[in-house]
Amino acid sequence: MNRTSLTQAFLAWKASLTRYVATFFVSREDIEDTVQEVYLQALASERTTEIRSPSSYLFRVARNIALNKKARQRKVFFENLEQFGDSIGEDDAPSVFDQVYGKQKLRALSEAIEALPPQCRKVFLMQRMDGLSYKEIAGRLGISTRTVEKHLEKALRRCAEHLLTQGFAENETDNVTSFAKYKASE
Repeated sequence: MNRTSLTQAFLAWKASLTRYVATFFVSREDIEDTVQEVYLQALASERTTEIRSPSSYLFRVARNIALNKKARQRKVFFENLEQFGDSIGEDDAPSVFDQVYGKQKLRALSEAIEALPPQCRKVFLMQRMDGLSYKEIAGRLGISTRTVEKHLEKALRRCAEHLLTQGFAENETDNVTSFAKYKASE
């Protein structure tokens, strides 16, 4: 396949690729960057790989790039979450015990989020990280607002349950679930 035919295939499938990549990302910028990366990587690979089915190849490249980016984003998110946990209360000079306890709780919460089913985790992170409303999440994922609520309820319940199994007191899981009541009242 030559560069012209790969470019033609990319242009023909660009809208579909964009919709596909949008299932992985919330940010328009991430979606557009990923689609552009797909084209560039496909062009670079074309020199060493025979591409028999351009559309299948483009979608496979899109999936691989999106999954790699999501993994990097998730890693950065959890690193930032830990750093945030490290910085909480610096002015109050918490005891070493409080610092260690806070880090353990943060680690347990990170584990709980990682263990969520993919769609549930996506809804949870879109709401918590991106600050999207239920309606915005529903629109982006093509699901009802009621389904968004159910995913968030499930995420919060599982996070709270995980914290309990890790030895955190029930009253310490209240702040994990309280934001759902807060968001539902908005």
